[in-house]
Formats: sequence, C-alpha cells, structure tokens
Amino acid sequence: MALWGNKDDKTSTGTVQVFANGLVTGTSTLLNTEAKVGDYIVTSGGHVKISSITSNTNVQVVAANLGTSVNAVSAGAAFTLNEKPTYVGDSEVKGDVETVFGCLLYTSDAADDS
Repeated sequence: MALWGNKDDKTSTGTVQVFANGLVTGTSTLLNTEAKVGDYIVTSGGHVKISSITSNTNVQVVAANLGTSVNAVSAGAAFTLNEKPTYVGDSEVKGDVETVFGCLLYTSDAADDS
C-alpha cells in the first residue's frame, strides 16, 4: 500500500505538454481511462491536480498548492499519475464511506469509545 494515497504511481501512458493556463495535452495518452479528477500529474515541472478530463489527450489542471501557479512543460514530457490524501468531512460521504481511502473519518454521531 502506498504511503500517500491508494497509488503513488498509477499507470501513465504517453507524454504530455502542460501550458501555464492549466491545459494539458497528451500524445498517445489514455487520460480518460487511466486518470480521474483529483489525481495529480507529476512532471519535471512539478505536481498539478486534474480538475476536469475532456478526452484521452486533454485535461485541465490547477496548481497543486494554493498560492502557486501551473508551470509550463514542453511537449514530449514524461509524466506519472498519483493520488494524494484528501480531507473529507462526513457531509461529503454520508452513506458512502467506502469511497474514501486513506482518511480517518470522524462523524459527530460516532459512539464515544471512552
């Protein structure tokens, strides 16, 4: 099991180009199949978070950390996909806690173990 998420290094096919406006275009990529919204694309330019997926060759990303920007990366860049831990409150997962990985979920109606 990976330390930071379900998968530190998910399958990533092809190469990408990252534009400063957050557009990522791939060559021979399978982004629609291999990635999901919320995954991170890791290149020599750093980590960016996928905010939407248009097709196997186009996604939109945002900076991984608040106050930073997306760094442009030239075409043909190798990349990896990975997951990172996420804060999730009980209102987001009521009735569906199986979708949360690597997070401790505390609910206000949880039984007191003391």
